[in-house]
Amino acid sequence: MVSEQFMAIVKNRIAEHKAAEQKRLDDEREKIRLEEAAKLAAALPPAPATVAPPPPPPTPAAAARSGVVNPIRPADDDIIRLIATNFNVHDITVILWLGQIDLKSATARRARKTA
Repeated sequence: MVSEQFMAIVKNRIAEHKAAEQKRLDDEREKIRLEEAAKLAAALPPAPATVAPPPPPPTPAAAARSGVVNPIRPADDDIIRLIATNFNVHDITVILWLGQIDLKSATARRARKTA
């Protein structure tokens, strides 16, 4: 007949083996997760360099003194390209998005936020 001590040793060995196997699987999963994160980070475009915010627009009085009436607006293609790059979509998608903007509602929301 098998002694209780022997059974205890066998159960302990089985438990140790299960724990070691679980740790190995967890370590392997973590390694795979880190490799996937590294692949994802490598696939992402590099972050743009931080740029100082543009200076505030001149006050009407300062603009009148300097002769500047309106600040120069970026070209339409530049705006579309910037949005497409930011959201990683095609230019046509951006044009469709811009066409769907409800400018009256957007202007009203903006006015409420700044008020």
